[in-house]
Amino acid sequence: MSECGNTNIGGKFYISTTAENATLDLSGFEGLTWTQVPGLVNHGTVGISTNMTEDPAWDDTIVCASKGQSNGGSPDLEFRYVESAGMDALEAAGLPTNTNSYAIKVLWPNARTLYWRGPIGGPVFSMGGPEDSTHVTYSARNNQVPVIVDASS
Repeated sequence: MSECGNTNIGGKFYISTTAENATLDLSGFEGLTWTQVPGLVNHGTVGISTNMTEDPAWDDTIVCASKGQSNGGSPDLEFRYVESAGMDALEAAGLPTNTNSYAIKVLWPNARTLYWRGPIGGPVFSMGGPEDSTHVTYSARNNQVPVIVDASS
């Protein structure tokens, strides 16, 4: 095993074929039908970021701190623009009139799996120069705590 960690080379990205508007546990994610979206270039950050609130008062020596609301992540998803059933599913999920959430499955090359769920917006097409590849970016939001399955599970 490398001391440097793993790369994403060989990883895969999937979208659920149905809208998933309720929080899912592992069995819920594993029971879904998935469509692979090929050509993932970059997947933005997903995970829980919790606001820390403070309530200072004159008579406190130490400020009273509490946990506030959490955000599940706001990843941009960049793909090579290649026609596929997965790209069709992303385009449908991204329509402005589609307010549903969709489940996402990321399979890393080491067989670890990350599941998350949320609304998808887009697409936004990159244009670039004459020798640039056409890429498309979707904005997304994660509406629940991600579920991670280790390769050994």
